Amino acid sequence: MKMIFYVMPLQLHKVATEMRCGAIVLRRFAKIAQSSALKTAPSTVGQVDAFPLVLQRLGVDWNDSLTKEGVADFRKRPIVGADTNALSALRRFRLFNSARIYADVLRSCGVVPPMVHLELCRLLAAIHLEGAEKEKDRDLLQFLQASLDDIPAPMKPTASILLTSCSTISHIPSIPSNVIERNSVVACLLGRTLRDAHVKMFTSLLRAEQGYPIFYSEAVLKLMAFCAAKTPSLAKVLLERSVAETCAPSSSIVEHFARIIRASKVWYVREKVAISPEGICSACAHKLNERDELVEEEHWVLHKAVLALLEGGSQTFSSGSPAEIRALRSHVRSLPKVEDGGKTLVVDTLNLIHGRSIEPFYKMLLALLEEFPRIMLITRPGLRGDFIRHLSTIKVSVFVCNKLSEDDLFVLLAALETGPNCYVLTNDQFSDHRSRLSTNALPLFDKWNASRIVRYFSHTFRYKMPGKFTCFPHRTPNGFHIPVARIISPSIYEHDWMCIVRKRPKK
Repeated sequence: MKMIFYVMPLQLHKVATEMRCGAIVLRRFAKIAQSSALKTAPSTVGQVDAFPLVLQRLGVDWNDSLTKEGVADFRKRPIVGADTNALSALRRFRLFNSARIYADVLRSCGVVPPMVHLELCRLLAAIHLEGAEKEKDRDLLQFLQASLDDIPAPMKPTASILLTSCSTISHIPSIPSNVIERNSVVACLLGRTLRDAHVKMFTSLLRAEQGYPIFYSEAVLKLMAFCAAKTPSLAKVLLERSVAETCAPSSSIVEHFARIIRASKVWYVREKVAISPEGICSACAHKLNERDELVEEEHWVLHKAVLALLEGGSQTFSSGSPAEIRALRSHVRSLPKVEDGGKTLVVDTLNLIHGRSIEPFYKMLLALLEEFPRIMLITRPGLRGDFIRHLSTIKVSVFVCNKLSEDDLFVLLAALETGPNCYVLTNDQFSDHRSRLSTNALPLFDKWNASRIVRYFSHTFRYKMPGKFTCFPHRTPNGFHIPVARIISPSIYEHDWMCIVRKRPKK
């Protein structure tokens, strides 16, 4: 029987609220899933605490067991978006058996809300992408397909493509520009083409979706590794895409990356090669590419873009008043000049001292003064006046933003206003502000960010200067150098290097 979704005017607000709540929880669960211990068998101690609250309330355990009674008890609570959030968590933690139980309960109710329908489509697509499907999943697929015509139009393309990825396909479906969670949808289709051994279809889709990050889905990489022995060209696709995207594999997925390259039997792969202080690779004797830096003209183009964010963002963000922006620029220009080639530093003070003692921060400032002859702090009201006056005696200036202003943007503007040789001390990624920049300014920001951001270790207040050599995959005369990122502290990465050299053809 065909199920009909009734969305009355009074329910529209609930649907919109559910969508917002679902999006927030999805982001939280994504972070939890990335840092969870699911990749290795967890110990029995403290397992419940490792689950997000929604799964604890649901009563699911690490053995992926759940009862229909547990689902019924959970659904009695009047929580907006409870079904969507529970299904999302079960999917992200790969608790597929429990998710099937939950889906059975929902199907027995006859009617599911649109957001729950879409989340069930995500669940089923994820199960197939992981190769974890079972015979009974066909019933859920048929239920969701029968209900497609009754969900709101904005959701229908996404749901339809996700369900398409759950069966063998003969061609790639058209992906509209407004599809929800595009990268996830593309990953499911890429996985389907690999499972169907349609490598040409895989490469065609990957070529069409230039915005899809090659390391986005671990499941897709696993499938590429499985297919690589029969299809050596996948190694070339992976290498060229990683160079084009300037994207390096993390330590958690490098095993799949190396398997794909080795399976082609075209390349020698040497992991964790030694790199000399001059950047010479011990395996191939070629030098790493030096880090790109902005030329002066590019610097001032980026400066103009950040200034535009501050001046034009008042409708959505409390970026800063015109008077405050003028005051900052005047403050920067009034500071004494440094000798030619001398480095200056802007400190994202709130990022460093929030909830921490001022004493270790002050000690780090003293150490920084040995490397940076001029330092400027950007902060908000709250820093003690006597401390600010003392800083002026050691050539450290302070600019105090309004408490409602976006201090991060003032940090960026102060550094760019100072000039090309100014660095920023922060562990902030500035991702929110980056997303608001124009397409032309994005590569400039990324280049500046890689070469001018100084990171610090929050527990010891030691700092780490940006490296001299690029941390992106790049070509060598006879192969590739691939950095592998290791997280050693929040926002701080070290890189091991993988040297990939083409094998000489046998005579």
